[in-house]
Amino acid sequence: MSVSHAPGSTKYSLSIVVSALNEAESLERALLLIRDSLLACSCFTFFEILLVNDGSTDATGEIGKRLSQRYADIAYLENEVNRGIGYSFKKGVAKARCDYVAWLAADDSYIKEELVSFFSSISLEGKTVPISYSDGEFARQARSLFRRVISKAYRFLIWAFFGLKGVRYVNGLAVYRTEFLQGKSIISNRFALYAELVLRASHAGYVFENVRLNSIERKTGRTKIFSTKNFCDAIRTFARLFWEFHCKR
Repeated sequence: MSVSHAPGSTKYSLSIVVSALNEAESLERALLLIRDSLLACSCFTFFEILLVNDGSTDATGEIGKRLSQRYADIAYLENEVNRGIGYSFKKGVAKARCDYVAWLAADDSYIKEELVSFFSSISLEGKTVPISYSDGEFARQARSLFRRVISKAYRFLIWAFFGLKGVRYVNGLAVYRTEFLQGKSIISNRFALYAELVLRASHAGYVFENVRLNSIERKTGRTKIFSTKNFCDAIRTFARLFWEFHCKR
């Protein structure tokens, strides 16, 4: 059952979807840091963390099940095989009970004070979508020069093809109305999902509030962004979105 915030109030309920693929080394630290950050925020009437095990072959599932049994605000979901971070997010959204929904990663790159500051400062009035970006030394430390260059090129292509403006980082943590996401047919099953959600929100008349959220470089494992499956999914997603937004009547 959804717990709504009162009109004009800064309090709201939030579902956080965390997709995990072979994150056994970092999962417990990451989830407990996220949970502690949410508990430290006075802006929540209720929150839940929806962990989706995306077909992991390590101990991710066992750790996730144990944490969900220990903490009532952590729920465990799983895909029998790897389906992609976008698929996992959509699975979590379908189960979300709160008024707003967002995603966080299962790595250990977050800073508690930064998460608390982000959630405590965002505005959710009207058709506003808060979205995060990092800057300064934190941005340089958390992402390599190669990743920063690719990210800028990615944003430029999205701007060129879709005219998206006003967003400093399309893959940042964003907070959406749950009813908005649950009412959409989302295409991407992988990393392109984050940009797709930004584009769909912009197309629906939402405006974006850029909020700083610095992080650090993950301590274990490696990023799973650069893969052939993600690349092909991105091409398919953006081609269909372009047709939907600019060609389809």
